[in-house]
Amino acid sequence: MRQPTLPLALVGALLVTACGNDQAARDAHQTDGTATEVTDADQDAADAGDSAAETSAAGLTAGTDARGSDGGETEERPDSAGGTDGDASAATHGGDAIGEADDSRDAGDSAHRGDSVGPNCLTLAPGHRRHLVVARPYSEPNGAYTNRWEVLPLAADGTLGKVVASFEMGRAHAGHVIFRPDGALGVAPGADGTLGVFALAADGQVTVLASALDPGAYVSDVVFDGDRLLLVDGNWPENGGGIYAASLGCDGAIGPAERLYPTKLATHLVVQTGPERVRGNQHLVAAKQAVDTTLGTLHLVAEEDSGWTRLAGAALFPDDFAILSALAVTRDGRFALVGDNQAFDPADNRIGFALLAANNLTPSGIVTPLEDPYDLVASPYDDAVLVVSGLADAVRILDYDATRTPPFLDAGEVD
Repeated sequence: MRQPTLPLALVGALLVTACGNDQAARDAHQTDGTATEVTDADQDAADAGDSAAETSAAGLTAGTDARGSDGGETEERPDSAGGTDGDASAATHGGDAIGEADDSRDAGDSAHRGDSVGPNCLTLAPGHRRHLVVARPYSEPNGAYTNRWEVLPLAADGTLGKVVASFEMGRAHAGHVIFRPDGALGVAPGADGTLGVFALAADGQVTVLASALDPGAYVSDVVFDGDRLLLVDGNWPENGGGIYAASLGCDGAIGPAERLYPTKLATHLVVQTGPERVRGNQHLVAAKQAVDTTLGTLHLVAEEDSGWTRLAGAALFPDDFAILSALAVTRDGRFALVGDNQAFDPADNRIGFALLAANNLTPSGIVTPLEDPYDLVASPYDDAVLVVSGLADAVRILDYDATRTPPFLDAGEVD
C-alpha cells in the first residue's frame, strides 16, 4: 500500500488505554488514554502554524497544533501480559519545524497568525536540535506508576538517538504536551488534571518549573494561544467542564484559569485563525455541548461583543452512542474530522467529518469501520489523514482528495 507523504521528522509517541473515554470516568475527573503532538522544523515560517503529524505502527505520533507551537506527549501502558509496551509516551518540542527545540524564527514569525508572545519570550537559536520528550508512567519492572520523563534527540529524518536527559514531573497519560513557538518552554497535562511545566535547553537538559500545578480546572488538553494557554476540562458543565484561559508569563508562570465558556464532555480544541480556515478567531470544539445546551459533535465558537457564542454545530453521527476521541482539521481547512471510539454499543467505531465554510459546519460523511480511532493527524500536504488505532496497536491512512466524493477513503494500515 502507499505510504503517507508526511515528513519523516514528524515523530512522537502515542499510547491508548481501552477505557479512556468512559463518560462516567470523565465526570469523576478521570482521564485515560494518550495523545501526542510535536512541532517540526521542516515547515517554513509561513506553514509553522498548521497541524501536521505522523504516527508509526508501534504507536508513535507527532504533530503541531494550529498555531505551530505544540509538542506532544504520550504514555506507556501495560500489555496483555502485564508488562509494558515499551516507550509509549513521548513528546517533542520545537520552533520553526516539528521536533526542533529552537529555531531562527524572528519575533515577527513566532508571533504570526495571532500569536502575541513577545520577543522577550523567545530564545533564538538557529542551530537548536530537535528533541523528543517522553513520559514513562509505567517504567518500573512491575509496571508500577512513575513520574519519570526522558529526552531523546530527534534527527531531521526521524531517527531517534539515545536518552540525553531524565527528569521527574507529574505523571501523564493523556492529553498533549505543547511547546511555546521558540521551543524553550513545554506544558503537559497530568493524570490528575494538573499541569507540568518545564524549560528545555538546546542540549536537551530540562528544568522543571512546576511538577503538578493546579490552575483551577481539571485539564485534559492544552493549546497555546499567544500569551495564554487554552485549557480543556472534559467534564459536564455543572462539574466544571469547559474551555478555560490562563495567562502565561515569559518565565513560564501560569496564572489562574478562567472559564471562557461551558462545554460537556469536550475532548479537543482547534483554534481557527487563518483566512484559509474558518474566518476569524474562532474555536472548533469536539464536545457534546459548547456554550449552550444544543447537542452535537462539533461546535464552532467565537468571541463576540456579547461574549462567547456558538455560531454553528454539527451532529456527525446518527445516534447517541459516540464517545468523541479525536479531532483534526485538514491542511486546506475544508474538513474537520472527529473520531468515535465508544465500546458500549456493538456498532463499529467510526470517523465523522464535516465541511467547513464561513460560520457553517455541514455533516458530510462517515468512515467506518475503524477500530478505536484514538488520534487523528492531517497531512501538511493535503493528501492523507493518519488514524491512530489504540486497541489495534496500528496506524491507518485515510486517503484525502477534496475533489472526490467521498473525500476520505480508508487506504489501509501502515506497514
